[in-house]
Amino acid sequence: MRPLIWASLVLVGGAAAGIMTVERLSQQARPGAAEIAQAAVQRNQPSPTRGEGASGLSHDLRLAADSRGHFHADPQINGTSMAMLVDTGASIVAVRESDARAAGLEIDRSRPPYRLSTANGIVEAHGATIREFRLGPIILHDVEAVVMPDAQLGKNLLGMSVLRRLRSFELRDGALWLRG
Repeated sequence: MRPLIWASLVLVGGAAAGIMTVERLSQQARPGAAEIAQAAVQRNQPSPTRGEGASGLSHDLRLAADSRGHFHADPQINGTSMAMLVDTGASIVAVRESDARAAGLEIDRSRPPYRLSTANGIVEAHGATIREFRLGPIILHDVEAVVMPDAQLGKNLLGMSVLRRLRSFELRDGALWLRG
């Protein structure tokens, strides 16, 4: 569990490190978002569903929890698949440097580096923009991210810069449901 805890990050001056409380999660997500708690079933079973949304079609994606209650996703970033841990305590998507290179993610050198607070201390990260973030039937463009040295980030994190752009996300029937 320690590797997952130290991998959680928060922007300095932002929220305290760790998992957000249910109240904060509901406030930052969308009204009516349920708490994200532990659930045990199989891993990452996408289940696209079509329904009417504001722009026509919406898509649901079901992520099952692992045995520890954590949710994992395997999105494509600029066409490159990579494993990620869903982390509502991370303000932004965080990508390991080697994975960012593989996905052709370009660091935005016009912005000053971020100073991030992790369980291992303060680390410097560089801003980047993901041109296309694809998770099952959900496709987002121009997603804010940071690139971190591999030694400082055990696993890529799917943070709030993706989750807040969804129509909703909630825990239902022992799974995390994302609605794009």
